[in-house]
Amino acid sequence: MVWPLDNLFHRKKAELLCEKIVLELQEEQIEIGRSKNEEQSLQVVALDASGKRINIISNTITRGISKIHAFLIWDKSLKKYRFKDVSRYGSVINGATIYHSEIILENRAKIEIQGVKLQIIYS
Repeated sequence: MVWPLDNLFHRKKAELLCEKIVLELQEEQIEIGRSKNEEQSLQVVALDASGKRINIISNTITRGISKIHAFLIWDKSLKKYRFKDVSRYGSVINGATIYHSEIILENRAKIEIQGVKLQIIYS
């Protein structure tokens, strides 16, 4: 039986940039939300060890970030992530506010979650 290489090795699908932080995205679905442990990182955003969750450090400016704010879902046919907002206050994609909806993230799409600015770059 021949296995496709994508099943054998996790390959970077994209990078998510936040200021000088670069997160390598490899998983099919990634949860984005408020950090559960504020002391775990001094960075604004951090990818957990599993690669399946992006934690955003909450402070007085970003306190509107939900525990589970959004998901990045890999679309195999488009080879791009879909951004699915599930938050109370919404998210901003390329300047447009979205609430409880999905949008395909094109290369260099700008994402803003309660003041935290991110950008996706595809490999």
